[in-house]
Amino acid sequence: MSEEAEKIVAEARKKADSILEVAKKEAEKIVLETKTKEVSGEVRRERENAVRRIIRNLLINNVDEVLKGLTSVTEVDVRPIFEETEKIVNGHKNHDSIDKLPVLLNCPKCNTGFFLDSEIEEELVETEGPVVGSFACPNCNALSKYDFTEEKIVGSVGRDLPENTCLGFKAGELRKRIEELLTPLYNEVIKFGESKHSVIAIPLPDKCRIILRHVAKKKSDEEKWETELNVRLKAEINDANVCSIKGEISFQSKRDSKMGPITFNSPLKLETSHILPKGDLDTVAGSLANIFSELSKEATVHVLSLLEQAPLVLEWMRPLKRVMAFQPSEEFIPLVSELEEKIKERREKKEKEQLRI
Repeated sequence: MSEEAEKIVAEARKKADSILEVAKKEAEKIVLETKTKEVSGEVRRERENAVRRIIRNLLINNVDEVLKGLTSVTEVDVRPIFEETEKIVNGHKNHDSIDKLPVLLNCPKCNTGFFLDSEIEEELVETEGPVVGSFACPNCNALSKYDFTEEKIVGSVGRDLPENTCLGFKAGELRKRIEELLTPLYNEVIKFGESKHSVIAIPLPDKCRIILRHVAKKKSDEEKWETELNVRLKAEINDANVCSIKGEISFQSKRDSKMGPITFNSPLKLETSHILPKGDLDTVAGSLANIFSELSKEATVHVLSLLEQAPLVLEWMRPLKRVMAFQPSEEFIPLVSELEEKIKERREKKEKEQLRI
């Protein structure tokens, strides 16, 4: 083979080797990508299954397993994040429910006890951290800042009390008088363990608004039950002394039984109208106090009467009779002995029907 021919063959072999090398690398790349895709698909399926487990535990409220699952997927300890987020979420829930679930404060300036209410909230600071609301004291008008995440007062500012009037009287004096008159009336009508109430007077153009909040609680550690009465009534009074009242009275009873904890909850919405007598401060305040007190009494009697229809009526009646007492009245519900007799009759009737079958 001539020298020129050998040179051509050598160049051809070099090109062939180069082509083979490129082809080999491409083949190896394709194989590697295929393997990587297979691994990624397997990892993806594992992660999808992990997410399914997280969602399942989330739906059944199994928090510990949810946190374990999130930690395994993210490789980050999520419990501190969960606890911080839960506190913020609960802070918002606590704030949004102040009209239904009572929060009682003592004013840092005058020590007056009052319930947080949407009617006296002046500012809400919503951030990713604390949920803080500012509320005016019904007695001295001081502004208290309440942290709903930590459930405590975080600051207060003293302010002058405005000289506003309600129904021709100073708003502060009318509020105080209604609050004072309600104390003996509640003691006479409802004997219900620990009882707290507060009144807010809000002057408006051509009318005024009176808000009553009342909470009463009773607990027996020996018999393992607790009860709570929560009242919120809003009265709108115009210049003609027409008083329109809307509100809700909620009664809740919890008791431990052989089957586990049992809860009875009966909210009752009210809407009524009254004509207030014209007169001095005591006359008007006394009329409003009596209306508020009677509405609480009638609603409570109504709630208790519903218990006759409950399957576990005696489970509720025994503790309730100890925490509530009214002045003798024909409207008062039957005594436990009468209910026991009724239940006995129903059981005997049911047993006879089963024997016939």
